[in-house]
Amino acid sequence: MRDDKTSAQARDKVRERYFESIDPEVFDQIWEQARAFAPVQMQIERADVERVVDFVNLFASESKLDPGIIENSYYVAP
Repeated sequence: MRDDKTSAQARDKVRERYFESIDPEVFDQIWEQARAFAPVQMQIERADVERVVDFVNLFASESKLDPGIIENSYYVAP
């Protein structure tokens, strides 16, 4: 999303797949605004996933998330 070389291509693919009903010019404006807030590096650490599992399970009455899903479900940049 933040890569100037591939952003337009990614935008078009996302619009085609998920937001086809939105006018292309309007979606372009939305995309450009979202780019400013997108993280430079997509990194999800173990603690982030643990917090999500704990939060979901706090409110789930029947279908709680198995904490075992935490392992190998995060990415830490080298």
